[in-house]
Amino acid sequence: MRKINNFFGLLTLASFVIASVFSSCNQIPSDVKISVINEVRNDSLDKVNVDVRLNKKVTTEVLKLVGEKLKNDLNVNQYSKIWMFYYLPDMKVGSGAWGTTHFTPELEVKILGATESQSNEMEAMANKVEGKVIGKWREEQYTASVYIIYENENGLFIRTIYPNFQVSDENIETKNDGEAIRYNYKTNSYNGEYFKVRNNELEFYNKENKMFTIGKPIK
Repeated sequence: MRKINNFFGLLTLASFVIASVFSSCNQIPSDVKISVINEVRNDSLDKVNVDVRLNKKVTTEVLKLVGEKLKNDLNVNQYSKIWMFYYLPDMKVGSGAWGTTHFTPELEVKILGATESQSNEMEAMANKVEGKVIGKWREEQYTASVYIIYENENGLFIRTIYPNFQVSDENIETKNDGEAIRYNYKTNSYNGEYFKVRNNELEFYNKENKMFTIGKPIK
């Protein structure tokens, strides 16, 4: 009888351990903060759009859990199309999301920007630039790339490191612009786009002189 009791005791303990591991693997990490920015329901289209702010980059597995949690918390299960768009801190809503979880009705998870591992690798590559580095920035909204302005014996350059780890170098030149430093491409291959460095941030401008995104400094 004691052996049987010991057996069932061990079986119960094993079941508890397995259940605990399973539960912990299906929880959103405590350091991930989620806030709903906007929710638009359209009954005629049987659709709801949700804009969500994340405090940090997460894996596709965590993003899946976040999407499923929000779907239940917002009580939108009656819609056949539930589209959720995720934005990182400082990203402008409506100008390109970092990731999505779309239920149509099956869940499809996508990371549209750079993942955490890609960002780490791009920053490691940025540390290997040869020459005098003037600044390093990460832009998340449009290109999800890392930018480095540097100078060597061949001139002044801006290097772009893309999420696929391809690299491009372009000759640039400076122009005094009041409180900011303006950098122009030496060629017209970028349709009049240019940069400004102001308060350690890299501002991106189009040919109409409108700023469309900002790169945050990398230490």
